[in-house]
This record gives sequence, structure tokens and C-alpha cells, in this order.
Amino acid sequence: MKKAFITGGTGFLGINLIEELAEKEWEITIRHLPGDDPQELSHFNIVCTAGDILDYESLLKAMPGGEVVIVFHLAGDTTMWPRQAERQYRINVLGTADICRASMERGIGRLIHTPSSSAFGFHSEQICERTVSNALTSKMNYNKTKYLAEQEVKKAVNYLLRGVEASFREIFVEIYKLLNKRLSLKVLSAGKLRTAMYGMRIKALYNGKEPLITWPKYKRLTGNLFCDDSKARMELNFTTTSIGEMLSDCRDWLRKEGRISD
Repeated sequence: MKKAFITGGTGFLGINLIEELAEKEWEITIRHLPGDDPQELSHFNIVCTAGDILDYESLLKAMPGGEVVIVFHLAGDTTMWPRQAERQYRINVLGTADICRASMERGIGRLIHTPSSSAFGFHSEQICERTVSNALTSKMNYNKTKYLAEQEVKKAVNYLLRGVEASFREIFVEIYKLLNKRLSLKVLSAGKLRTAMYGMRIKALYNGKEPLITWPKYKRLTGNLFCDDSKARMELNFTTTSIGEMLSDCRDWLRKEGRISD
């Protein structure tokens, strides 16, 4: 029987991975933060271990060993607030280093790290696995930490897995259509959004709370990132589905879990 050790098991990606592996009768152990509630995973036959990936001894103890084990490292800090930069570095970079070291010490068969295309930084042209990263000069901490985390796994084979290219407007239109709700959208220009962002930054200086729109979020909202996933399609038989199919699947899961009603 194949065994999996999953970090970030209570997250969106983790839950979907667990569902897929459980159907194939894998033996699954997950690592989650002590404050996370794994209750929604109770219908799966899995072992839940609470702890921080930065607690190396605890991590090593929780991780099963042997060549039949595959470690899926999904945990990460996606904050777009510069004040949390140090915490983000520790989780994304040092945490990944701990996962790599523990995997080698436990003699696991394979480590699958799920980083982000953000590790390449910002480019005006389409990126692929051979694109030279400019993340370290991108002035965005998330990009920097994802790039540095990849260096901890630098002997790995990298694949870019592209989703369907769509604007935020297209996604919201599809969501409202699936929920049979009337949509009323007001589109803001990049200039107006930038003005709002600066206003929120000033307010955050006084109340100490993370603003709704930070500079990294603004860059995400107004920028483009185009990926060439031909390598993954050719070597992994990777395919994508339409926005409608993806969102329909998400809606059905939310209904099944009681998160939304009909």
C-alpha cells in the first residue's frame, strides 16, 4: 500500500488531494497547524498530526519513513501584507528546508513540492520552466520566498501547471450564473484601485490592521501571468477543464459540506 504524508492537509488543495488518494486506498498522514480543525476530514481514514513544520523534531516524528512514502508539501504562507514578511520567510523557506531534510533522514521515496508560478517573478511574456526568475528583484516577498523555497528543492524536476486563463470578471460572472444570482459588477480602473490601495495603507498605519488591498494584492489584481505548460502536458499527460466545470465542482463540494445552500 502506498503511503502519503501531506503538509497543509486542511487547506483547499490538501482536502482535494486527500479525497483523490483516499479513493485509491492510500495510507494517509497529514500535518496541520494546532489551531486548524481537521473535523471536515473525519470521514476519511487518515492520521492527523498537529504541529508546526518549523518544529523539526516533531515533524520528523510524525513523518512515516520508507521508500513507499511520498511526501506532498503543500503548506505555505500566502499573505500579501509586508508586515508578515518575516513569518512568511520562515514558513515558506525554512519550513521547506525542514521538509527536505526530514524526507532525506526518513528515507522517503519521493518528495512532491507544490510551489507557485510566482517563483518566476513578473514577466511580460509567457513563462515556461526555462524562464529565468526575477523574483528576488520583484519587490514582492511572496515571490521571493517561493523562489528561495524552490532552491531548497533544486534537484527536483519542475513542471508548470497552468489553469484556464480568465479575468476576475469572467470568474465572477460564472459563479453568479451557477448560483442563479443576479450579478451587478462595477469595474474599477487600475488607477482608481491604486488610489484606494494607498488610502487603505494610510489607514493601516493608524489601526495596525491588514488592509483589504495591499501593494502585492494590487499587483496581483492588475497584472498578468501567462504560463506555457506544454512540458507537463507532454510528460505528465496534464490537462485542464473549463472554468464552468471547475466552479461547478467547487459549488457541488461546498453544498456537500454544508458551506452553501441551494
